[in-house]
Amino acid sequence: MSLGEESLTRDELSEGQAMLLREHIAKDPFSSPIVFGIYTIVESTFFLARNNYPVDFDELKMFFLKTSGKKHEWQAPKSLSTATYTYLNYAVKLGLLGKIGKQIVITPAGFRFILMLQLYKSIEMVESLAPEPNR
Repeated sequence: MSLGEESLTRDELSEGQAMLLREHIAKDPFSSPIVFGIYTIVESTFFLARNNYPVDFDELKMFFLKTSGKKHEWQAPKSLSTATYTYLNYAVKLGLLGKIGKQIVITPAGFRFILMLQLYKSIEMVESLAPEPNR
């Protein structure tokens, strides 16, 4: 098996790939439904961590339902659990969150991600308020 074939069979991201994806999500969290879901699960965890850390999965699940805007789509408990686990697992694979049983923690990369996300959102807001240059 060549190196290229071996990398295709592995289910893990390299640190470089994870860093590239984290940066893309932070710069444009609304670029796709999956990107938005990853951004939302990390931001939800960060928000809930202000009151209770580590964050309980069941608490995250209910908060994620509200912040993702999927209240009507994920009405069945199984669909909500599946969606939350899916996006949580994406965030874990990207190194943004960690799981310890039913407890969710934010990794150092996750804290950096949140700070970068807030920075990019602030830049976008400032740029949208800037007057257009005269031509």
